Amino acid sequence: MPDPPTCERITVRFALPSYTFTESGVQGSIDVIRTGVPSSPFSIRVTGGPSTQPNIEQSAPVINELITFLAGPGAPDTITITFPLTDDDVALEEIERFFVGLMVENPDSGVIITQPERTQINVLDDDGVTVEFGSPEASFNESDGVYRMCIVKDRETAQRVTVQITDTPGTADRNQDYSPVPLRLVSIEPDNLRTCFTGLIIDDLIGGEGVEFFNLNIPSPTQPGVNVGLDITTINIIDDDVVTVVMVRPTQPVPEVSGEATVCARKDIATAGPVDAIITTSPGKAADGSDYVGGSYTVTFGPEPNAIACATIGIVVDGVFEDIENFDTNLLPPGTGNVVVGPQDTTIVLIDDLGDDVVNDTLIGDPLLTVPLPENSLVAVPGVREASLCYEVHGKDDAWFNVLSDGCVSVNAHYFRFDDNFNFVDKIAIRAVDERGNCKNILIDLNGCSTSIDGTVVQATAPYCTDGVFVRPSRQANRVRVSVPNCNETSNLVMWTICQRNTLMDPFDMMRTYTVDMLKFVIARGSSLGASSHGIIGQFWNIPISLSIYSGEAADAEYGQRYMIQVNHPDSEPRIFTGLLADYSWERDRSSCFYVGNRQAGTIMEVQDPNDPVIEGSYSDYETASDFSTDFKFSHFDEGRCL
Repeated sequence: MPDPPTCERITVRFALPSYTFTESGVQGSIDVIRTGVPSSPFSIRVTGGPSTQPNIEQSAPVINELITFLAGPGAPDTITITFPLTDDDVALEEIERFFVGLMVENPDSGVIITQPERTQINVLDDDGVTVEFGSPEASFNESDGVYRMCIVKDRETAQRVTVQITDTPGTADRNQDYSPVPLRLVSIEPDNLRTCFTGLIIDDLIGGEGVEFFNLNIPSPTQPGVNVGLDITTINIIDDDVVTVVMVRPTQPVPEVSGEATVCARKDIATAGPVDAIITTSPGKAADGSDYVGGSYTVTFGPEPNAIACATIGIVVDGVFEDIENFDTNLLPPGTGNVVVGPQDTTIVLIDDLGDDVVNDTLIGDPLLTVPLPENSLVAVPGVREASLCYEVHGKDDAWFNVLSDGCVSVNAHYFRFDDNFNFVDKIAIRAVDERGNCKNILIDLNGCSTSIDGTVVQATAPYCTDGVFVRPSRQANRVRVSVPNCNETSNLVMWTICQRNTLMDPFDMMRTYTVDMLKFVIARGSSLGASSHGIIGQFWNIPISLSIYSGEAADAEYGQRYMIQVNHPDSEPRIFTGLLADYSWERDRSSCFYVGNRQAGTIMEVQDPNDPVIEGSYSDYETASDFSTDFKFSHFDEGRCL
């Protein structure tokens, strides 16, 4: 009698609870295992994926396979499912993970799913990324002040790539020719293939150095999967310093009885060695031979900065009264090296009869300008700790003049006619570069004390505050505060423009007054100006100004003690003039003012076309073509900063 039939249990499961592949492996495979011998075929659906992780590129597809196990003891008990893998060329991805599960297609078949009933698919990103410098070398001028280099990667990455940048001195010395960058970290964002960085080049103001270099390095990265290609680049620093030789003084009075005139020139920057120049003479009212000993005089400057070299020219003492005569001395360049001579000659004024020294006593004119004097310049003035340099300007009707010109800021003032004697300011136009490199035009108008920026009116209730430019009108105080970025990047330059009605008084005739509506322009934070700023006001900020007691006699000495004031602007010759110390300002404020006016010799008078030694050059040199024009003789504004 045969054995009764058995009821065998049929199960299905994955061979492994997880499978791991690499993106570059082309394909992946998973096994499904059957136990027991089925009496009839049955089907299993295998489904899963893809990964929904946000920080990966999908490499494995959706798996949706229907597999069939055949009946009988000889049928295969294992079925392998394969699926393609895509290498996406994106490096530094996280492990791509998703699950695949099993489902019996016919629930009545009696087939049982056992553990592991699902398996985890892991796809490893085996793409590496190579990071390197963008070029093997780059060259920059010493005067550029910065160098720029880029880091590039050869493919996209799922993560930020960070490398370290170090420097190695070559012929360029660290902290003398460039600022060090040890342990500096530079990162490339996932969606970018490059990032650039800058470093500081130090302009040492030493001429004749040629080309110096240092290297930047990328040490071996610690970030997994990151390799380095070009790990060194050379930064070349080209010395473009120009050595300028100028005469120290434009005019030099010399008493004839002294028998000689010493005329000096100055070299501006340090050099690798001595520099020669030639001083020659040319006649004026004074004649070569009968009044002075003409010729060519070679002078040698030492290598130190601001070196001065002088030539002594013989003066003929003839005992004949000749009033005032003059001759000129001129500079010639050496013909070698990067050396130029300034345009300024020195006029030697031979004084045969000194007489009385006439100094300026002009206090009344057009709007008075005041610039705070540094405390160290007041050492020679007993009892005065705070004082200003006070001077007047004339302007002309319906014309614009520059009052401040720096690399990133330019301010123009518009004059209007008050009467036959006076012009005053009724508009201030400010052109400034914001933090994004856009040039903004700000206009303050005396008419209604209105303010606009790029033609759009700015209200007191809605100040303008964008990209480092702040414009805030104050309705009650009739004033406008303007704050703009400046080139030295230490702090913003803060300026006020005040709409005011002034009653102005003649300090020598207190019964005589003038009442006028006008704009007053004030620099509130001038410390953020560069020392080389210019303009009618800007040329006096943050530069050496020295005072000493005037020992000569003045024709109008009854007005008090006089002082010699010397202004040493880095871009021009020293200017020396005589001023009066008073304890009041032109607007009757109680403050110490060193007054200087429009002329320093001859008859004291107002002049309609001033040639004022207080400011560099002539007042007409500061006239501009329009409100936001930055072009005038001494302009320092860099239009190239505007995008």
